[in-house]
Amino acid sequence: MTRKIDSNILYRLIISFLLATIVFLSIFFIANSFSYLSEQSIINKNDIILNDLDKAKLRLDNFVCDNQLLISSSEDLDDIGFKISILERRFGKKDSRVLEKKRLYSDLELMHLDLIKKFNINCNSNFTTLLFFYSNEERFIDESENTAFILSSFKSKNPSKIMIYSFDYDLDYDSVNELKLKYNISFVPSVLINEKDLIYLKNIMQLEKNEN
Repeated sequence: MTRKIDSNILYRLIISFLLATIVFLSIFFIANSFSYLSEQSIINKNDIILNDLDKAKLRLDNFVCDNQLLISSSEDLDDIGFKISILERRFGKKDSRVLEKKRLYSDLELMHLDLIKKFNINCNSNFTTLLFFYSNEERFIDESENTAFILSSFKSKNPSKIMIYSFDYDLDYDSVNELKLKYNISFVPSVLINEKDLIYLKNIMQLEKNEN
């Protein structure tokens, strides 16, 4: 009798385990399918960024000293940047479709920079702008990631007043090439502070002494 009960219990445990496994795998595959479809939707469309570029141009053309204007434009910039980082992890940093998104994103960053400059000039604002030039080439990756970490730590001190714009030095794109030529960006990683001082960033103190 005991053996029969033990066998029934074991049978139920096995069935329960199998059902739980099937449910878990189903949820896992469904979640990954949605994630994959979402990534494919982003990678196959440029109109998301183009739409934000149109909005950024309107904000510049109809500029007013309105903090909500700045908040909205910063949210758009952060959202696109986050999506591109997802695509980089999923498809690779050198995927041609990812690079296409990064070219458009570079234009969006430059429009946001122009907006910040308008705030500084016309609205008695005092934003610090940091243009970060990095490289995904293997010999520069560690240094670039270390620089990114220092910049992130610096921004966390005063996130509403410190604006960081990241540009892929190796990106073959007119906007980025013009920046490199204009500011004589000849090494990576490098940081341009307020479009004046170009430095090789080693520690956060270099930023603190240049802070507005």
